[in-house]
Amino acid sequence: MPVETGNTLADLDELWPLSGDATSQGDNHLRLIKSVLKAQFPGIDGDGFKIPIVATEAEINFLDGLTENVQAALTSIRASASAAQSALYAPAGTTMMFFQAAAPTGWVQVTTYHDYMLRVVNTAGGGFGGSASPIDFNITHTHTTGSHTLTTDQMPSHSHRGMSGVGTSYPLSGIASAGGGFGGGTPDDNWVTYDTTSAGGGASHNHGATGPSSFSFAPRYLNTILARKS
Repeated sequence: MPVETGNTLADLDELWPLSGDATSQGDNHLRLIKSVLKAQFPGIDGDGFKIPIVATEAEINFLDGLTENVQAALTSIRASASAAQSALYAPAGTTMMFFQAAAPTGWVQVTTYHDYMLRVVNTAGGGFGGSASPIDFNITHTHTTGSHTLTTDQMPSHSHRGMSGVGTSYPLSGIASAGGGFGGGTPDDNWVTYDTTSAGGGASHNHGATGPSSFSFAPRYLNTILARKS
């Protein structure tokens, strides 16, 4: 039988050479097998693989079902992932808070607001308001206690001594008390001292107050919102 020819593994017939073929054709068969293997596994230089294949059968079978260039597909996936990461991480115009001395690379510090506090709202974020600084403020309050005239009932119970007159007996004739009479006295040879009757009830009293009963404090604030990624 003549020596077979072929360019692919499928061209090779595993039944050749036949048992009756000349042994001198063996070298031709070997050269054919080598040329087919190099054609099927050309490697990077087209002269056959120069690096041993260490992938297992199972790993090679992962390539089963591919319909496009693996490297081209990976390059496209990387580009899409990079764009998605940039968009999800911080799209242009995003404003965030940072607890550090300076803005990170790629960010610019916003200096529009100074001495503002944050307020969480359940409406749209981004607003601001108020007029007073939450850091440097001084609230003053003036309170004035009003005058009050005690009534007789509010005075502690007391009497007055010092009413006196010349005589040897008491009460003295012609001396009357505006409070309702004399309370008694002590005779002397020439003077008689009398006490007035007690007056005053010791009741409680209060003082009126004037001044602002309340004050308004409206610090500046920034509206913020809380959001959760689903």
